[in-house]
Amino acid sequence: MQQMGRGGCALGWFYRTAAVWIVNTVIVFVLFNLLVSLALSIIDTVRSSTNPVSLKYHDSLASAYPDFSPDDLNRLLRETWSRPFLYEPFTQFKESPFKGSFVTVHPEGFRSVPNQAPWPPARERFFTIFLFGGSTTFNYGLPDHQTIAHDLQELLGTLRLEKTPKVYNFGRGFYFSTQERILFEQLLTAGFIPDMAIFIDGLNEFFYPNNEPHFTGRLAELFAKADPKVGSLLSQLVSKLPIARAARRMRETMSSPSNQHDMQDATPHSDDDPLLHRVIDRYFQSTKLINHAAAAYAVQPVFVWQPIPWHKYDLRFHLFAPEESAVFDAHKFGYSLMASSIAQTPPGQNFLWCADIQENSREPLYVDIHHYSSKGSALLANCIFDLMKARGLVPKD
Repeated sequence: MQQMGRGGCALGWFYRTAAVWIVNTVIVFVLFNLLVSLALSIIDTVRSSTNPVSLKYHDSLASAYPDFSPDDLNRLLRETWSRPFLYEPFTQFKESPFKGSFVTVHPEGFRSVPNQAPWPPARERFFTIFLFGGSTTFNYGLPDHQTIAHDLQELLGTLRLEKTPKVYNFGRGFYFSTQERILFEQLLTAGFIPDMAIFIDGLNEFFYPNNEPHFTGRLAELFAKADPKVGSLLSQLVSKLPIARAARRMRETMSSPSNQHDMQDATPHSDDDPLLHRVIDRYFQSTKLINHAAAAYAVQPVFVWQPIPWHKYDLRFHLFAPEESAVFDAHKFGYSLMASSIAQTPPGQNFLWCADIQENSREPLYVDIHHYSSKGSALLANCIFDLMKARGLVPKD
């Protein structure tokens, strides 16, 4: 009996000790998650009141935006960089609808300009133009009234055409020619048919040489982890815990390059690198397919090769001093190869080479490392307008 008593006491002690440890562990776990949740909330509050461009370029921003007050500038850059993307079939993602003081994005995915024509486009009333490209075409860092789309619409309006020109800006962050082609085809098959489609490319072609959209890696990881048969409910519950959210943020921060792009292959060492040849060949394959699709729908396609800081621009006038690192060798060598390619084999009247327009500029043309200032955007819009007129790509007055 004494042995059983001693055994019962030992068992009771074990259960009491285990219970204390379990309860304390649960309490510590809950408190830790509450602290992490509070920290995330503080971080979100701080982020909502600032913007990443100000944090990175705080000493140079005032010079890039002489007409903006500090409050307006902060608001403009928050509206530019704080908008999340939305999923879109085939292209993977699009700009989310937004209505701010400086940035307006229509639910159909295009950025509005002052005097924006209604959606869907009415070809019987307007000379309708769809504009495609990446964040430089969307014009990250500029308000609606200083975009390439706005300037181009104004310039075309001076021609007094039979139908008033109206531009729809489908420029989207991270997009390159493959995504633009797919988006154009999706719009056509949905019955949204413009009179003209303009594609502005060059910069992002060399950021994505393997023809994979920006979030491909994240989507592949999502599919690799997805298993609806095993523990899916538990996984969903765990993923919503503050500690899990914090871990995801840390992983995304550590894996995201500082310039928000990810070269998907080795950096080229010359303008004869096979990687660059593949990029340029892919681009012209896309233009070929766009030409065929456009012809089937009686749309005039126009292809623009855009200016970038690393091609024929005096970087002494660049306010944000892009680093001379190997990251940009693809652009320097790629643009050189592209210039040689079109000199040997001219691509056609509807290809507009605007890459050299900064060569004689002696003023700042960028609001960060590669997004155009209002002067840079106006310079590109004028190049497109002048070349389209010279090539007979727009209806006559």
